[in-house]
Amino acid sequence: MQYKALILVVFLLSSVEAFAQSPGPTPRPDGRPNSQLTSLGDENDRFNRLRSIEKLSPKKAPTYHPLLDRKSGLYRTATSEEMQLLAVDESHTSKYSAFLKQPGTGIVKLSGESSCISDGDLVVATERCIALKMPGAGTSFSFRVESYRMPRLADLVLFKGMFGADAVLQQFTLVKLGSVIIEDVTLETDGMKYLTAVLPIQNRDSFAAFDAEMTKGVESGGFVYRKGHPVVYGATYALRSIAFRGKYPRSIDGVEYDEMDYDKRRDIIVAFQVIGLDSAGNATIIWKRLRDVDSPKLELKK
Repeated sequence: MQYKALILVVFLLSSVEAFAQSPGPTPRPDGRPNSQLTSLGDENDRFNRLRSIEKLSPKKAPTYHPLLDRKSGLYRTATSEEMQLLAVDESHTSKYSAFLKQPGTGIVKLSGESSCISDGDLVVATERCIALKMPGAGTSFSFRVESYRMPRLADLVLFKGMFGADAVLQQFTLVKLGSVIIEDVTLETDGMKYLTAVLPIQNRDSFAAFDAEMTKGVESGGFVYRKGHPVVYGATYALRSIAFRGKYPRSIDGVEYDEMDYDKRRDIIVAFQVIGLDSAGNATIIWKRLRDVDSPKLELKK
């Protein structure tokens, strides 16, 4: 009975991984996020999450489960009907029509309904959230697959007025570039040098050090690089998301599988600008990938 209830909820809502349901962070006067932002993710501490991978059992031969169906399960992309639930205003698509014809560009509206994200793989089944059936309830987006994604596999998440990310096997850095317009941003733009120079982590120790730096924030060349920044209308941001190749064993009803088999792992640099911000907290962003290369493989086991 419990299993049937789970399937019913998933196929009504699709499903997502999400940020912990702690009270939302209030931006500090200096613009730095408070400590609550670091709680975002599958577990309270990203380093402990990576260490926990070592304790999981090896991947077994795949067995079918409806939640693993690539077209209708946990890891599907959003349908055109679902995209209409957060449709971008026509005035935006018209204004940026020439820009959007370029390869590696896009426009998307992120939902401000942070309450629709649970601490599991399911969307919260409330009246406000029931319509947001797409993965991540529309709050999280992957520039690698160019679709809404559960936060655990996303490159960017909108959570209670903050942009950030805290995905599995991901090294993430975010910077607010300021008022520069998206069309003018390149890898040579002020503020991009630090992102391009970031070296992929090599082991648990280097991950812990990098994660601590990004939680605190690193200032370089007049810009601050960290795990999260408040959403500001008109502002342009840039991120580096290194989605490492590797293994992340999980199980559903006893069916074991490797979640990395259901994701596109890349090392990307993306610039995006907030071109719309409504009273519900929904943020419309226009974006372009500035770099997209193979990501390294991260081996955690000794």
